Amino acid sequence: MAPHLGASLVEWTLRSTGAPLLRPPAPQALENGLPGKLGCFPLIPWSNRIAQGGFDCPGGWLALEANSPNDPFPIHGSAWQQPWQVIEQSGQEALLQLDSLHPFAYCASLRIRLSGGQLQIAMLVTHTAKQPAWHGLGLHPYFPRTARTGYELECRASGSKYFLLYCPVGLDFFCIEPVSHPVNAHHLPGRPGLRLLEQGQSVALGFSMQCSLL
Repeated sequence: MAPHLGASLVEWTLRSTGAPLLRPPAPQALENGLPGKLGCFPLIPWSNRIAQGGFDCPGGWLALEANSPNDPFPIHGSAWQQPWQVIEQSGQEALLQLDSLHPFAYCASLRIRLSGGQLQIAMLVTHTAKQPAWHGLGLHPYFPRTARTGYELECRASGSKYFLLYCPVGLDFFCIEPVSHPVNAHHLPGRPGLRLLEQGQSVALGFSMQCSLL
């Protein structure tokens, strides 16, 4: 776990064999501060890309700038690029928190629990700005992609109506991302999956991965 790198999960492996359940971190990813080269990171307060340089809120246009050198559009929100605080920590569980002012004020918490071969992630985001704004949530896990699998992961999500599948050609990973809304939902009719939150209102997303040997 790397709280200072957007609450990223660095890796998750089978203790008995060392087999990676999430993609192993890329060399120097921790040293160079690259959440996208680790095992998983949260998507708050939106998932994937937003076109047109921002989106409308009841208080007016919210302008956004590109936040990744590899993409011309703002992508994956702001939580993955900020340091989180560790609020609680034990051998099996940790609670992280982020108080963010960008692109509007919100408070996010991420509870991670590992027990009996199951990794549980619970995310809660509360809107703290005076003006309401549109929120969306997601998680971005990276899974190993090899010629042969020696185990299975049963994945379940709550607060997530969509999954994004990302299988880059020629690379050794794939992603199945539980998200609350489709790509660019801020500009789709009806803003599917997004929630307009007033100050003090919250939205949640849960995700679990249960490992079992084949």
